[in-house]
Amino acid sequence: RGNGFALFNAGLSPVQLPWHNSLSFRTSQLDGLLMMVQIRKVGWSSLALVNGTLVYTLGDSKLELETPRLNDGEWHHASVKWMLGEIWLNLDYGQHELTKHTSIGIQGLTLGKIFVGGTEQAIDGTAPAPAFDGCIEVRNISEL
Repeated sequence: RGNGFALFNAGLSPVQLPWHNSLSFRTSQLDGLLMMVQIRKVGWSSLALVNGTLVYTLGDSKLELETPRLNDGEWHHASVKWMLGEIWLNLDYGQHELTKHTSIGIQGLTLGKIFVGGTEQAIDGTAPAPAFDGCIEVRNISEL
């Protein structure tokens, strides 16, 4: 019905760099939350479709890939990798990618909840992101 989501409680798993998250998805919707990860002491990282494009945010770091619309009903693969001082966003195995320098340090911080496809409520102080309506396959959340 388009209102389901998965929730995983990572407990006190520490982040080790490089920290890699990836998933595959397909949808015909323009907007929807793919994944949201709580990084304690920093906030929530979010990977979402916004107006048919892939957007990753954590704090004041935002990466948005300018690509053809991803709401074409085809499978796409999205990958986010944190390295020392950098965030790398990759789509469809290197067809589109973007790297951004960041001063946010996450090495050794602990993870909390991980949401896939939606959330139970507004959890980051903002209105809840639209739930994802489509298929998601989580590939990798490193060090869990």
